[in-house]
Amino acid sequence: MTKAAIGYRVREQRKRLGLTQAGLARELGISASYLNLIEANKRAVGGKLVNKLARSLNLDVEVLTGAAEQRLRDDLSELPMDPVFRHVSLERNFADEVVARNPEWARMMLTLYRAYLDGNQALAVLSDRLNRDPWLQASVHRMLTHITTIRSTAEILVETEQLDDSQRDRFQNVLHSESARLTEAAQQMVSFFELQNTTNPSVAAAEQVDEFIIGHRNYFPGLEDAGRHLRRELDHLDRRNIDGALAEFLAAELDVRIDNISPERAAATDFTNQARFDPGSRVLSFLANSPPTTRRFQMARTAAELTFADTL
Repeated sequence: MTKAAIGYRVREQRKRLGLTQAGLARELGISASYLNLIEANKRAVGGKLVNKLARSLNLDVEVLTGAAEQRLRDDLSELPMDPVFRHVSLERNFADEVVARNPEWARMMLTLYRAYLDGNQALAVLSDRLNRDPWLQASVHRMLTHITTIRSTAEILVETEQLDDSQRDRFQNVLHSESARLTEAAQQMVSFFELQNTTNPSVAAAEQVDEFIIGHRNYFPGLEDAGRHLRRELDHLDRRNIDGALAEFLAAELDVRIDNISPERAAATDFTNQARFDPGSRVLSFLANSPPTTRRFQMARTAAELTFADTL
């Protein structure tokens, strides 16, 4: 946790409890001016003082330091990497400030962003299906044929004055039958799209995963053992440089090569979280502008998935 986020959290919780700076400083055994520097993000906090602050503010140490919300900040800090935000200028510690002041706002922004990604992904998938799916292509062609027939028949009925009763009846029957066929084709297509989009993938899946993890108290023995085993392997390679150790482990133990691809020559739909692993060529590709945290996570994820597939 950065000193900025701790400072904001201390100030917000102190005000929430109705404490003055002088009163809290006396309880902590520090000067009011030093506490003011902490809240103004001009002093780092660590050691025993963190524990004292947590007790005085009725907060768990993990909540005060923000360790429980590290992933939330990491996810939020990666938002500006999306090209849609290329014209937005943010301070480097904006994620710390937002999460420290109001984590629910941070979750709301991420939920909206995921909904935006889901919409784009759904649109790309449907566009691809329209271009590739024979049934959809035939359905669109069939609907266009029915529409063309209906329009031509309607023009004949409106513009042709010299039609006897039998001719008029025949054209009206054509209108009736073609309208029924058009309605049936449209209903089939609507049913198809409803089946493909019954839920919001990101939000619904995230909620289910959260409930599952909380239900197991975030402890899975098999995964813990696998994690310790992988960590020992990485420490054996280079415990001071986790990124280098991961890359070396992938290359030496799993025959996986790391590659960087510029965003200009990358198809966005081929990448998930700015990374792509091809099992055939065993190449883990990253967008060249992907942040270090994303690279580290995706390398660790690939190593874990290939090493502990049965456990996972």
